[in-house]
Amino acid sequence: MKVISAASVFALSALVSRTMPAEGAATFFLALTLGTVLAAVGRMGLDRNVIRFVGSTVPPRHAGAVVMWTLVLAAVATAVISVGVSQLIAFTGWGAPEMVAGARLSVPIATSIAVCTVASFILQGYGRASLSLIVATGGSALGALCIGLLAWWSGAVELDAGLVAVAFAASGAITLAVSLGVLLARDGVRLGLVRVDWRPIWASCRSMFWIVLMAQAFRWSGQIALGAGAGAEDVVAFNAAQRTANLVSFLLVAVNAVVAPAFVGLIETGDRQRLQQMVSQSTRLMTAACLPVLVLLLIFQDRVMAVFGPAAAVHGMLLAMLVVAQGVNVATGNAAALLIVSGHEATLRNVVVVTGVVSASLCFALADHGVYAVGMVTAVAIALQNILVAGQVRRRLGVSIW
Repeated sequence: MKVISAASVFALSALVSRTMPAEGAATFFLALTLGTVLAAVGRMGLDRNVIRFVGSTVPPRHAGAVVMWTLVLAAVATAVISVGVSQLIAFTGWGAPEMVAGARLSVPIATSIAVCTVASFILQGYGRASLSLIVATGGSALGALCIGLLAWWSGAVELDAGLVAVAFAASGAITLAVSLGVLLARDGVRLGLVRVDWRPIWASCRSMFWIVLMAQAFRWSGQIALGAGAGAEDVVAFNAAQRTANLVSFLLVAVNAVVAPAFVGLIETGDRQRLQQMVSQSTRLMTAACLPVLVLLLIFQDRVMAVFGPAAAVHGMLLAMLVVAQGVNVATGNAAALLIVSGHEATLRNVVVVTGVVSASLCFALADHGVYAVGMVTAVAIALQNILVAGQVRRRLGVSIW
């Protein structure tokens, strides 16, 4: 399922890059990036935290109330925040015209990403890893890709950033509805207004909010910085390189969805030997599986970037930098997930906030120096953050990633 999701995102980026003018493609990519960051704000840390408060060990009516209210809160908060940000950008005229247009289109995208991400973690709590991966990104990207291809092939409707953005959000909503149907029909979840003690949930959400927000900010700040001051072609090239490099770590998300619930059980029982064995095996498996993708992308970097059109074809070295960074990400395994499920969110928060603030600041400061300066900052930040997090796992849990 993760392969299908990763391939859908890659194909959607290639379709947009090759069939739209640089300005239209940049508008959609900025909308998607802004939507991703704003969705992280609107989720308020509920996504990664809710997995500990739902599942087979929680009373169905209690879990159902948590499921319902987390989805409602995420949707409402994200919609309000994204509308406010888009209006602020439009009022101030901050950035290039593509940034203003992208901010407007980010509203439906952000709301869709927020509720789908929360739903994906809820599904993980019920052991439905495959469905979780589809809901996270695959359904939205695949649906938008199919609609975009149909519009481009038929010529009946002009393929533009607005159409793809609406298709992305609508496909996410449909995927969400199907996943909730599965929870209600097969897992015994009963939505309702049962009284829930939110204190332990919100207590953990404070740290998770900053972790998720800064992780998204440092991951996507390069593209936003280029959208604020650089040309549309630089935005398209950087988006192509970054989303292609993410193919290296596609298996990391899939494995995390499977092993995270198992980590929780082993940590609660104190079985450190079994935990060490599972962590080491999963890291080695992911590294071995992703290594061929990494090598192929490094060897054929120019040809891969050419898939996204002439503007991106000359930026093979940019892809190489980001691919190496994602290789480090995979080699550090499930470090972040381990800190989260073991209750060390504050430790992870400190690492992510420091690296995120420094990375974002440097991206905006160096955006005028071109796409390679921003790419180098992003690559170094990704690698450094993952190495620091792996070190904290060793220190706090006594578990080696390898």
